[in-house]
Amino acid sequence: MSSSLFAAELAQSRPAHAYLLTGPDEARLCEAAVHLAQALNCRNPGPHGPCRVCAVCGEIERGVFPDFHFGEKRHKLADVKQALALLAERPVAGRKRVVVLADVPGMTREAQNVLLKTLEEPPVTSVLVLTAGGVDGILPTVVSRCRHVPIAGSTGGEVAARLAAEGHDAQAVAFAGLAAGGDLAAARRLAARDDLHELRRSAVGFIVGILGERRDSPLELTEKHAAQMGSGDAALDWIAAMRGVLRGVIAMRAGDDALLAGVLEGSDLNALEKIPLEDAVAMVEALDSVEHAISRHAVARLSLEAAILEMYEDLSARQ
Repeated sequence: MSSSLFAAELAQSRPAHAYLLTGPDEARLCEAAVHLAQALNCRNPGPHGPCRVCAVCGEIERGVFPDFHFGEKRHKLADVKQALALLAERPVAGRKRVVVLADVPGMTREAQNVLLKTLEEPPVTSVLVLTAGGVDGILPTVVSRCRHVPIAGSTGGEVAARLAAEGHDAQAVAFAGLAAGGDLAAARRLAARDDLHELRRSAVGFIVGILGERRDSPLELTEKHAAQMGSGDAALDWIAAMRGVLRGVIAMRAGDDALLAGVLEGSDLNALEKIPLEDAVAMVEALDSVEHAISRHAVARLSLEAAILEMYEDLSARQ
């Protein structure tokens, strides 16, 4: 998801001031941070992201680009302050200065508080990238001020192939792999659901209703889909299904139609193709906030209603 999402945001000329990349594989987190820096500074960007072949992309890949700083893990207060000071400097060779701070949960509380102050007043010419295995151990206020992008340890396709080898239905594993990303346990849980087809249709219907047709209000739509927001696991499965559909929408808008091919019916694809890219990205952000709220024992339905209403306000303000 990461490359498609980065490409989508940059195509809209609205990169976030700070990103939090989380996932179990440090190498993939590093790769995602490099890709983001390339996307922000590439000389010949295309609809699918950075070209990866220009001089700037090559220098970022080799770690020698003057506006890309990816050092060792910095946990002490003095080290974090030194890294954050780089954000205040204007770019010398690119459009954006990108500073990466790895393993945020390992920072002292004092260091995270200093980090929070920078996030509250971010420099306009720089982008801060934070990496972590997960959000545990990170101040909630730090998480809330970043664009959170989960980076799967395995691709959805790799997970789907694993499930297929275990004997799960082909169509079920295709969607389960897409919805769960690289989370094999979540994909197994989804693929084993007898009602996965209904879950998928519900996710598509809600997304089209919220971002496409808009015949009903958000409160009416959540009422229609209230059955999906019962227990914690059921609500999280439905959010995963919606996020999977949105991954496909973002990929389609970035020029890649493969993710949803063979997963959804033609009528669903036609409806999803009409959803604006910016709206799909905004809804991913809304679902991230809902998932975070549920993890803190909030009521799923109320959290979803609040996030969707806030998303509508933000989208209206951008128009």
